[in-house]
Amino acid sequence: MLLYQRDHSRQALAEHYRIVDALALREVGRAEALMREHILTNRDVLIRALGTNRLGAAAQVPGSGGQLLSY
Repeated sequence: MLLYQRDHSRQALAEHYRIVDALALREVGRAEALMREHILTNRDVLIRALGTNRLGAAAQVPGSGGQLLSY
């Protein structure tokens, strides 16, 4: 299952650059806000992707050590 489409990958990379730029400028408040936004946005993308999974009510999350994510 492809969790991230090319558009999502490009958006995530752009978000990473903005976070790194804020950190380089020592704008910690801005970096924190950008990181929180990045996490929430990508959480939603992941949940939507898992929602289309054919496993039913739970899906195994790669890199989670075999834990299941229920939704």
